Amino acid sequence: QEGIYYYHALVLLQAELRISLSKITDGRAKQVQDKQRFVLFCANTSNTRDAERKIKEFYRKLRTILEEEEVSLLEKLRKEEADGTKKLKKKLQNLPEEIYSMERRIIEIEKDLAQQDHFTFLQVVRPTFTITLSFIYLRIVFSCHLLNCFFLCFPAALTFDRETAAPNVQVTGDNRRAVKRHFSGKVPDSPQRFGQDAVLAAEGFTAGAHYWEAEVEVLHDMQQIKDTLLGVACTSVQRKGDSPCNPENGFWVCPVGKLVELWQRRRTAEVSEKRKFTVGVYLNYEEGTVSFYDADAMSHVHTISGEFTEKVYPYFKLVHAMRFHCFNFYVSVT
Repeated sequence: QEGIYYYHALVLLQAELRISLSKITDGRAKQVQDKQRFVLFCANTSNTRDAERKIKEFYRKLRTILEEEEVSLLEKLRKEEADGTKKLKKKLQNLPEEIYSMERRIIEIEKDLAQQDHFTFLQVVRPTFTITLSFIYLRIVFSCHLLNCFFLCFPAALTFDRETAAPNVQVTGDNRRAVKRHFSGKVPDSPQRFGQDAVLAAEGFTAGAHYWEAEVEVLHDMQQIKDTLLGVACTSVQRKGDSPCNPENGFWVCPVGKLVELWQRRRTAEVSEKRKFTVGVYLNYEEGTVSFYDADAMSHVHTISGEFTEKVYPYFKLVHAMRFHCFNFYVSVT
């Protein structure tokens, strides 16, 4: 029995030893893990501090660069401001002399305008008119005036579009002469062709300013010109039938008779004896205006306003016993 007792005691002791050994092993493993974590923590801390150092160094250099750039730009700005002020003072010192010179030149030009025709004026003023940069705006305005003079003195070269001529309007081979006939010729019908009396120019406009002239000659009764129309028409106008020729239908036209009446009010003694009148038509597409001029006197007579949304063409409606002679093309009514 004593042997059995010692055996059981040995077994219990072995079990306790195993438990103690297991605890020691687990504790050792935990110590190893803690040590590994500590080593990793130290390594990460070292990397973080190194990164922090690098970031601080980078922004220190960046601040230095920005400060140097700021100093450089401010210095450049001060220099440009000083140069600009110096130039401005110099221009202001010369301004009274330039104004006096300009006033004298304007007086000379006004005298030239009063004494010379437009062709002579353009020949004289172009080579002699100069102006300083201080008056660049005035130069632009004056250039616009010269441009208007150019339009009024050099009308557009137009030809007739035979595809639009009514059957009783004959267009010659060079497309520069149209004759109103009392009978209709044999021509192929098309949507572009007018039904009666009218014809368009071949050249159409979608932008800009354009000017052309028509010489209207009355062969018999002056009353015959009241139905004669000049102006522009849109591409989409109705070309057959008797629709009114007004802006609502795409026509910006004026009866020649109305223009002659206005002329007679202004210079009765001269106009009452005339049988021939030159009508100037000035189209400004962007402004939506068609203006009519007494081309002989170069004076404005009448303006029609509207809004153009498509291509427009010079439009002519002829009546009998009348001739139209336009720059570079001819209209005859018999």
